Amino acid sequence: MLGLLNQLCPEGKFDYTWGGRVYSTVPGFCTETIVDTDAYLPGPLFTPVPDELGETVVVPPGWMGSKHTASCECICNAINSSKTFTLHDTGATNCQGTPQAGHSCFIPNEGGADIYIEPGTNFVIPGAGGKGVVPNPDWIALGHELCGHAVDNKFGVWACDVDNSIRHEHGNQWGQRECDSHKGIDPEDEKGCGCDKH
Repeated sequence: MLGLLNQLCPEGKFDYTWGGRVYSTVPGFCTETIVDTDAYLPGPLFTPVPDELGETVVVPPGWMGSKHTASCECICNAINSSKTFTLHDTGATNCQGTPQAGHSCFIPNEGGADIYIEPGTNFVIPGAGGKGVVPNPDWIALGHELCGHAVDNKFGVWACDVDNSIRHEHGNQWGQRECDSHKGIDPEDEKGCGCDKH
């Protein structure tokens, strides 16, 4: 699953802690940093001398300057959230009964959500404007479930728009998916699992 996150946001260089929590190995990538601009003034023989002025500047999170802002912001929001988003590589087992059985789904819970992906799968889904189909590899499916649904608890056409933003920032070869099928979907209609009609 870590590999899929890094495909979505390569600039974040994500890794796991021993406890299984995801974090960015790039300092300041997911959080803003406060820098003391006058921490040191040059002193005699180039010895730093502490400065008492204490002027600071806030440096925005690194994801804001990334090429994959939709994906990186979403992953950082998940990392910084008080909720827990648990990623599972058992989509074929846990997504039975959902529209994309065997590929991906998300199931909300009180503390966040469980997100199920079947690594290595590569569905095709309807393309925008009825123009054939577009690829839907496992890492885009993860982006759809995590960023389109779980992090901000989005449903319907909004999740599809997030999906298409992710596709756009990764290149034209991923196309745009048809969003009309996402309109007006009530998460309660999906057996209480919070899954939409992907």
